[in-house]
Amino acid sequence: DRGGEVSNDNFEGEKEARTKQRKRKSEKGEENPKTDTSVKKNQQKKVKPMRMSKKEIEREIGLRERDLESRRKQNLAEKIVLPFTLKKVMVEEWEIISQCAMVPNLPASVTVKDALSKYLESKIDMLRLKQKGPTAGIEAENQNKGKKHHIQNKVDSGDGKHIDNDMNGDFENEKQEWVDMVDGLSLYFDQALPTRLLFKQEIGQHTAMMRSSSKDTNLEGKCMSEIYGCEHLLRLFIRLPALIDESGLPEMETRKIYAKIGDLVRFLQKEQAELFTQSYRKLRHNEIVI
Repeated sequence: DRGGEVSNDNFEGEKEARTKQRKRKSEKGEENPKTDTSVKKNQQKKVKPMRMSKKEIEREIGLRERDLESRRKQNLAEKIVLPFTLKKVMVEEWEIISQCAMVPNLPASVTVKDALSKYLESKIDMLRLKQKGPTAGIEAENQNKGKKHHIQNKVDSGDGKHIDNDMNGDFENEKQEWVDMVDGLSLYFDQALPTRLLFKQEIGQHTAMMRSSSKDTNLEGKCMSEIYGCEHLLRLFIRLPALIDESGLPEMETRKIYAKIGDLVRFLQKEQAELFTQSYRKLRHNEIVI
């Protein structure tokens, strides 16, 4: 019995000692080694970064670049919006050239230069009407006997001449803006047509035409905008946002350009029956590119 009591006392003492030891460890911030190990493993699993192979990284970069490029192209495409009727002109022309193996008769009956000149003339006429507006108002006031003396005093003092000078200055400035726009667009067209605006089937025709241009009085010394028709101008509108984007022009300047191009598109739609009169023919033997 005594041996049992001693053993029991020893057991109780050891149990109490272990309890005190755990308590001290708890106060010091020490944790159960098993629990601590499992927590560390979990933390390592969470922190462990995802590893990608070189091919996977390159593929991911390629996907992101393509996504950014497609978004950029979509944004550019939205800069110039063609109405349905002009889009239909483009589709019909593509079908004639690509599926029927035909090319446009050149020079076109109505060239890009003709259309732009007609457009510029319409804008200048509008500016003249705008300029006459205030003058007509002054003349109407002159007819009013009650105000005639007041207006005559302003004219005598030189104020009327000052108004006319301001109006003439505004007219010339606005006119020059439209002239610059038309000239710039013609230049863009001349430079872009050989490399960006021709369908595959038209390249042989263009090459043959350039070879014989010195012998053909209808083509000699003419720019592309004086040879090709308005159908090709529509192709430029599709390409133009990318060309402007490459030019690095300031945002304020590009906004002005797009506003004027939008106005030109509306003019082309309005005058569609007169401006889009392109006729076509079969390819000649020397124009076929193999």
